[in-house]
Amino acid sequence: MARSTLSDVARIEAALATEYGISDETQAEYYRRNDYSDSEIEKLLNEASSREYVRRASLTDLAACIVETLEPSFREFKPVPLFKKCQDIQAEFGDNRVHASTGVSTVSLPGALGRLANKQLLQSYNEVPAVLSSLAKKVKGRDYQTHTSYRVGLNDLLDEVSPGGEVRSTSMTESGYDWRPSIHARSLSLAEEMITNDDLSVFLEASRAMGAAGKRRIELELAGLIQDSSRVDGAPTSGEFWFSSGTGPGNVQPNYMVGASSALSLDSLATADAMLRAQLDQAGDPCDLTGTHLLVLGENHVLAKTLYNSTEVRPAGASSTTMPISNGFHRAFEPLTSEWLRSKRLVSPAAGTEWWLVHVGRTHLYQLGFVGSDVPVVETFEHVPNMLGITMRAKLSFGVSLMDPRAAVYSKGAA
Repeated sequence: MARSTLSDVARIEAALATEYGISDETQAEYYRRNDYSDSEIEKLLNEASSREYVRRASLTDLAACIVETLEPSFREFKPVPLFKKCQDIQAEFGDNRVHASTGVSTVSLPGALGRLANKQLLQSYNEVPAVLSSLAKKVKGRDYQTHTSYRVGLNDLLDEVSPGGEVRSTSMTESGYDWRPSIHARSLSLAEEMITNDDLSVFLEASRAMGAAGKRRIELELAGLIQDSSRVDGAPTSGEFWFSSGTGPGNVQPNYMVGASSALSLDSLATADAMLRAQLDQAGDPCDLTGTHLLVLGENHVLAKTLYNSTEVRPAGASSTTMPISNGFHRAFEPLTSEWLRSKRLVSPAAGTEWWLVHVGRTHLYQLGFVGSDVPVVETFEHVPNMLGITMRAKLSFGVSLMDPRAAVYSKGAA
């Protein structure tokens, strides 16, 4: 569809979104996802903010402008709640579109509301902290069947080329891991009386709640994945020791700490850092992994930030030992705090003392895969004929899986 046929619709959508507090950044992200160029987005937001209807106080006035933009014969009607006007227009013309004198327009009022709901959902989705998902490798799937992903590496190092110019061949190693996406969805029905009495606030609040619910579901699934793997020399669903105090499968070196000395401190952090650096590939060579993030629960939140921000450390207690006072881990491991790790929904919630030193870069501890959109999508449609109102449905398709046990060191933080 040509962009010119959508210009009035897009300005109206942008005006509605601005009226209800959706930021320009969120709107810009929404339009980029719908293949608008940066110049078109800038022009759209500027034009929307300069239109007279943006300065009007009520949503019903905006509804009036929707009709006025498309059909001059409607300019005399008195503003009424937007959903009531949608119903009046539908009753007048027999469908959900506004008919202009030149034919059927491209504007669907319920459709415009659905797009507004998706903008509101996107903003609320982005507002929920993406703690655990920020540590994941993001991948895409095409369908809902089981997918197999691979970690690939070289068996050998580069060799010196002989005087004759011969280049020796090598082989690749790969470790496969399966993941299967599934559909996560919820629906919510709003009665006509609720909508009429409350204008659009209940509609938009429902959109925000659905957006937040999508991000929260991802965080819960990843928390369950981490807790499933964080067992004392135990086997998660994959049947392998992901965290072990000894050597694990795939030449994984010790990556588990326990005991009083494992409580979060500069000393235990130094031990975890050394463990992570000591991880080997299948050829017995160093993986060259360093910690990038320190994942903790609420009890260690302040301590983790202190270890990250402090430039100096002071020895405590009586000691005659001379030692440097610079903090070697200053700005080394970004602290992340997630209470999802001890959600009551988990089979084995984490204790407040547990923490993880995680590498994100060359490899990842786990991955997060999507089918289609990587944010929830809201659909709006009318109730069945024997009920008045509308129904909203939000859905998000994703799957999670463990990826590489060498990408983290897990500490119980207690005996």
